Amino acid sequence: YGGAVIVSLVDGDAVHEVGVTAMLSEDEDQAAALHGVTRCRLLDLVSGATPLVRAERYPDSAVGDRRADALGRLLLARYTRLCRNLALPISVPRPTDGLSAITWRIVGELGLSPDQQQGFLNVADPLTRGRLLLVTLRELQRRESFLRPWGHLRGGAEWN
Repeated sequence: YGGAVIVSLVDGDAVHEVGVTAMLSEDEDQAAALHGVTRCRLLDLVSGATPLVRAERYPDSAVGDRRADALGRLLLARYTRLCRNLALPISVPRPTDGLSAITWRIVGELGLSPDQQQGFLNVADPLTRGRLLLVTLRELQRRESFLRPWGHLRGGAEWN
């Protein structure tokens, strides 16, 4: 459908009900890349030679209060600090883009496992998702500060 695909995590024989509509493209290495556009809920599998699913949009809950703005600024500040400490490139949206965009971008950039990303995807409320992400960032900052004295041993390798 114009380069858009429905992507969902498979866990054993089960497929997670919440997935994403993603655009299929090529990255700089000429490999296939998926860029998530919107969340969707899988309704059923349409049998046939090509596996197709019926899905509906599963939008985030609307959030527009000061708590969401404050949480978005806090998430951006913590994520930016973590990226600076780890010498990682920082590519996060502006605070004016809204809490939902901020949480999705950070979850995508953190390098979490697919299971962890699916856990965030299942949370429909951006405020709750932002709070869970804040806990995750605190844990990553705690690990980074613990490992900092041994950073010179890293030698360019990824952090465990």
